[in-house]
Amino acid sequence: MLISSILLISACGSENNSSNNSLLEEKNEKTDHDHAGHNHGSRDHHSDEVKLPDVSFEVEILEGKVKGGLTRFEVSKGDVVEITVYSDKNDEVHLHVYDNVANIGPGNPATILVDATIPGIFEAELHSAGFRIFELKVS
Repeated sequence: MLISSILLISACGSENNSSNNSLLEEKNEKTDHDHAGHNHGSRDHHSDEVKLPDVSFEVEILEGKVKGGLTRFEVSKGDVVEITVYSDKNDEVHLHVYDNVANIGPGNPATILVDATIPGIFEAELHSAGFRIFELKVS
């Protein structure tokens, strides 16, 4: 991007050098910016930026049962949702339709991060145990 800006400025001629230098300095200021104390430099950080959750939920499974019973978590379309699942047994958590899968076990909670872009009601289950552990409603 910077190279194309330099080429564009060079191609326009050198009649107004101070104006061209100002444009180049302004371009450098825009690419070398700071977000809340951490500098990204000129790297394109938007494609691999970690999204912070808008809402978080927790589920605990003890002795083959969901503590507190099956819960339906309701979120708005567009929310980033973080769901942490704890279990006293090894298994695999699967959130249907979004196809989020995570391993789980004692001392190893599963954290699922969902960009809730698809409206509907979606089940999550423990694969080996074969039962639902929560529902996610996106509307």
